[in-house]
Amino acid sequence: MSLRLFSFIGRRIRQRPVLLVGSAREEELVEARTLRQVLDELDRDGCLIRLGLSPLSQGHTVELVRALLRRGAAEASVERVGGEIWRTSEGNPFVIVETVREFVDSAGGHGAAAVVVPRRVRDLVSARLERLAEPARRLAAVAAVIGRDFSFALLQQSASIPPPEAAEGLEELVRRRIMSAVGDGFDFTHERIRRVVYDGLLEPRRRTLHAAVGDALEVLYADHPAEVYDRLAYHTLQAAQQERALNYLLHAADGARRAAAHRDEAALLGQALTIAEATGRRELLADLRARRGKAFARLGIWASARPDLEAGLAGLAEGLSERRAEVLIDLAEVCFWSFDTENLRRYATEAGRRAAETGRHELLLHVGGWLAMADNSDGHPVPSMRRVRDTVAQARELGIAPPGFVLAVYCHLLGFVGEMAEAEERGREAVDVARRASDTANIMFALPHFGHALAGLGRYVEAEQVFAEARRFGREFGVGPLLARALAVSAGYHLDVFDFRGNEAIAEEARELARSFNFPPTLVSAGIDLLLNFARCHEVGRAERLLAEVVGVVEKAAGWHGWIWRLRLAEVRAELALARDDFDASIRCATDAIELNRGKKIKYEAAGLGTRAKALHALGRTREAIADLRRAVQLVRPTGDPAMFLRAAAELLVIDGDDALAAESAAITDQIAPALPSEDMRRRFESSAAVRVVRKLAGRVPREPADPPTV
Repeated sequence: MSLRLFSFIGRRIRQRPVLLVGSAREEELVEARTLRQVLDELDRDGCLIRLGLSPLSQGHTVELVRALLRRGAAEASVERVGGEIWRTSEGNPFVIVETVREFVDSAGGHGAAAVVVPRRVRDLVSARLERLAEPARRLAAVAAVIGRDFSFALLQQSASIPPPEAAEGLEELVRRRIMSAVGDGFDFTHERIRRVVYDGLLEPRRRTLHAAVGDALEVLYADHPAEVYDRLAYHTLQAAQQERALNYLLHAADGARRAAAHRDEAALLGQALTIAEATGRRELLADLRARRGKAFARLGIWASARPDLEAGLAGLAEGLSERRAEVLIDLAEVCFWSFDTENLRRYATEAGRRAAETGRHELLLHVGGWLAMADNSDGHPVPSMRRVRDTVAQARELGIAPPGFVLAVYCHLLGFVGEMAEAEERGREAVDVARRASDTANIMFALPHFGHALAGLGRYVEAEQVFAEARRFGREFGVGPLLARALAVSAGYHLDVFDFRGNEAIAEEARELARSFNFPPTLVSAGIDLLLNFARCHEVGRAERLLAEVVGVVEKAAGWHGWIWRLRLAEVRAELALARDDFDASIRCATDAIELNRGKKIKYEAAGLGTRAKALHALGRTREAIADLRRAVQLVRPTGDPAMFLRAAAELLVIDGDDALAAESAAITDQIAPALPSEDMRRRFESSAAVRVVRKLAGRVPREPADPPTV
C-alpha cells in the first residue's frame, strides 16, 4: 500500500472501527520526507497513535531463536546461539529472524557456523551508507576502525578532516541514525552497522586507518599515555606495525598486572610473544614466557604457568642471577599448587642460592616462605612454623614487609597450634600486603586464612564478610581453584557451630567448583567436612558412599596435604564407627587420629579425644573417657576459640559435669549465639544437642531441637 493511499484511507474511515497498522524504523522518519508528511497529516486529523517498540531482551531473543531453529537443536546450542544473536542484533526482531535464517542455511542450526550479520541486513545497511555525503562516509569508516564509543577529537584527528567539515559530517551521521551521542562522545547506533562498515574496508585501507588512529591517540594522550596503552597496542597491531605494537603490548600488560587483570595480562603477553618470535627477538622471549607464566599462576592456572616458567628459565642467560631467582621462586609456587613438593624444594633451594649472589633480601624472604611450605607439605608443621617465624622476624629486622603468602602461611600455622589472636593479626596483614601487590592468587590464598582466624575467635560476622569478599574477588578475577578452596574453608566454621545444613550447602558448592577445575585438595577437604557432618547427623549411609570417593582422591593426590588428610580420615572413621555403635573400632580409629595429630593441630587432636571418650564411655570405661575429655578441654581453652571449647566442654559435662564448667559453657553459648551472622544459624546453634545439654545443666530452659541430636 502506498503512503498516499494509506493517508487517504485513514482520513475516510476514522469514524469507523477499522485499524490500519504500519511500521517504520526511526531512521526512515528522518530520511523519508513523504513518510513524515503523511504521519503529520494523520496526526493533525486525530487518527494517529504512535507506539515505540523496545528491542527484545536477551531472554526473549533466545525464546525467538528457539522457535525459529529447526527441531533437534541442543538446548546448550540454542542458549549459545541465542546469546550471540542477541549481542549481534541488539534485540532487533528483523535482524534476529534474518540472522537465524542465514545461520540455519549455513550450519543446519546445530552450531557449526559462526553467527554473522545476514546478507539482507548488510544490504540494507549498505544502502543507507551509500546515501551519505563523502565526508560522512569517510568518518564512518574511521569510526568503524576506532570501535565503539569515541570522542569527536579522536574521530576528527584520525580522519585528518578539518574540524568544521568533520562536525558537519558527524551531524549527518547522527541525523541519519548511523551514530548517536553517548555522554560526551559518540557511538554507532548498532554494532551491526559498525561491522558492515568495517567488513567493507579492504585490508590495506584498514591497516592505514588503524595506523592513523594510533597516531591520533599518541597526540591526544601525549601527557597520559597509560590510559590508552591497550588501545594503542590494538591499533598498532592491526596496522601491522610490529615493533611499535610490541612496545605498547608490554606497557599494556604492565597496566593489566597493576590492575590485577591477569587474564588480560596473559593475553597481551601472548600477543607480544608472537611478535617476538616472528621478529627473532630471542633475548626477549625468555622474559616474556616467564612473565606470562607468572600471570597464569596469579589466576591459579598452574598447568599453563609451569611450562611458560620453565621455558623462561631455560632461556635466561646464566649470568642473570636476580631474574633467574625470581623465576625459580615463581616455579616453586607453581610446584606447591601442583602438589610437587620435591621440585618445590629443589626450585626454592636453587632460588636461595641465586638470591644470595645478588643480595636481594626480599627474594630470600620468599625462598624462606616456600621452603616452609615444603616442610609443611611433608608433614612437618613444627619446623615449618619455625622457618616462617624466622622469615617474618628477618623481614621486620630489615624493615621489609614480609611476603603476603608467608604471612598467610603463618596465619594458617598459628591456627594449627591454637594461637588465634596472633593468627588474626597475621591474616589481616597478609591480605593487606597481597592487595598492595595486586596479586590475585595470594589475595585468594590469604583471605580464607584470615576469615578462618576471625571465626576461631568467635568473630563470625567479620569472618563471613571476609569469606564473602573472597567469593566476590574469586569470581570477579576468575581464580577458580582458589575460589573453590576459599569456599571449602568458609564451610568449616558452620560445622563448628552445629550449622550442618549450611556446612553441607557450601561444601557441596566448593566440591562442584573444585571438580570443574580438577583441584583435588578441595575435593578432599570439603569432602572430609561432609563426612564429619554426615557422621554427626547419624547419616551413616551417605557418609559411607562418600568415603570411598574421598579416599580414592587422596590416594591419587599423594604428598602435599596427605598427612592432614590421613589424620582427618582417621577421625572420620572413628566418628562413623561411633555412629554405627561399633565402639571398639571407634576407639582404635580415634587413637590413630590422636597419634597422627599429636602436637600438630589442636582442633583435630581435641576432636579425636572427644570421639574416643564417647566410645570409651559407651563401653563403661568412664574414667578413661573423663581423662580424655579433660585433656581436650585443657587443649582448647587457651586458644580462645569458643566453638572448640563448647564442643569439648559439652561432651565432658554429659559424663562428669560440674557447676563451674556448666556456667562457663553457658556463658560461651551466650557469646556465640548473637555473634552468628544469620537467624538460621542462631536457631540451629541454639537447637543443637550440645547447647541444650549445657543450658540444661546450667539451669536454663532449652529450645526444641531442629537438627538430629549430637554433641
